Amino acid sequence: MASDFFTCRYPKKIPRAREFRGKPTRAEAKAWKLLRNRRLAGLKFRRQHPIGPYIADFYCHQHRLVLEIDGSIHGTPEQIRHDRVRTAYIEAQGVSVVRIPNHRVSRRHLYAAVLGALTPTSARARMPALVSLEMPRSHSRRDIIRQAALSLAALALPAPLAAFRRRATSLLSLGPDEERLAAWATMLRTAGLADCTVPLGRAAVQVGQLAEGTPYEPYTLEAYLKSGGSPLETEPLTISLSHFDCVTLVESCLAVARSAAVDGAPSWERFGREIERVRYRDGIRRTYSSRLHYFSEWISDGQRRGLVRDMGPLLGGIDDTRPLRFMTGHRKSYPALTSDATFREIGDMERSLDSQVRHVIPTAHIPVIADQIETGDVLAFATSIPGLDVTHAAFAYRHPDGRLGVLHAPLSGGVVEVASRELPEYVAAIKGSTGVLVAKPLWA
Repeated sequence: MASDFFTCRYPKKIPRAREFRGKPTRAEAKAWKLLRNRRLAGLKFRRQHPIGPYIADFYCHQHRLVLEIDGSIHGTPEQIRHDRVRTAYIEAQGVSVVRIPNHRVSRRHLYAAVLGALTPTSARARMPALVSLEMPRSHSRRDIIRQAALSLAALALPAPLAAFRRRATSLLSLGPDEERLAAWATMLRTAGLADCTVPLGRAAVQVGQLAEGTPYEPYTLEAYLKSGGSPLETEPLTISLSHFDCVTLVESCLAVARSAAVDGAPSWERFGREIERVRYRDGIRRTYSSRLHYFSEWISDGQRRGLVRDMGPLLGGIDDTRPLRFMTGHRKSYPALTSDATFREIGDMERSLDSQVRHVIPTAHIPVIADQIETGDVLAFATSIPGLDVTHAAFAYRHPDGRLGVLHAPLSGGVVEVASRELPEYVAAIKGSTGVLVAKPLWA
């Protein structure tokens, strides 16, 4: 691309672009909040960027991609003709143009638009008409997810068109959770994150970002007990990508990433096996008591099997040797413990953990070691509550500007999000918190 493509021939566009940056439309401001600081798939976008005689709403130089946010005026015949000329000019310079109407500005639609645009040109030319970013207002959230899955599936091309159509058709028959798995796994593969040479935590956090806005729902793993299930029988495997609590978010993001790294199409069965591997002692699902109820054991059991590395000793963690007796000490709070046999099994499990030392990084020490915590490291928030190890789990999230934050399903409810507080302030705001346990996820 010639150097004068952007500004040299049209220097008067520069102050005009600056003026536009100071007066964004509501939709442009919303889009910029989602795009700025590499918040979307790590891509750097510029806003109100001069391109020849035109000013693009958003431009990614790395992938020569323009995103245009269109208001209702873009539906008039005159504006349609103008947009065609503008788009033809920009595309003639080797830059792709994607247009998104105001009412479709959301993280999910931006992801779909960007990933669709990054499809190789030869593949994109063969995509069937059903892969479209434009949908009526009346479409449901499930329709939006399905459409994203279809668009993302196209990124697996080049394959023969007939093969793509078979794949797209199969996606249409999936449920919403399976659609998410297919879309998210394909996104990881396309971005080069489903690779054992890339830190697993980075891939898991990318899944977490895709899950932003998904509702928090507690106690889903105990639902079978309330429905009359027995804690003495093999525990049913509860999995979902449409709602999370703090721990199931961590488990699910890791499971999606690991599933994406396996050859072939990701399956719900494979995803379930990955969940089972991290959720249960030795990776074997038996009765209620085989689940890793104390998160510190989730870490120690995972380390023993090569799934995670306990970073506490390397980060200056102090030993917490308090005995864990919270479950047996609060028997009435756990429906499964109405069974005397299960109560005894949980008591035996608690006593077996007495010899395991937990490495807690004190709250005051977090700023000192913050630069050693990476995106995707698993955080468990230690507590002073007697008999209990941690009260919350999440991922570390490194902002593009270097700040260390938290990606979580909030304890207070709400939706999956990147918290507004940085990690030290986040920990300090948790009542009774004494610090964090840190574990690095490993490909295994």
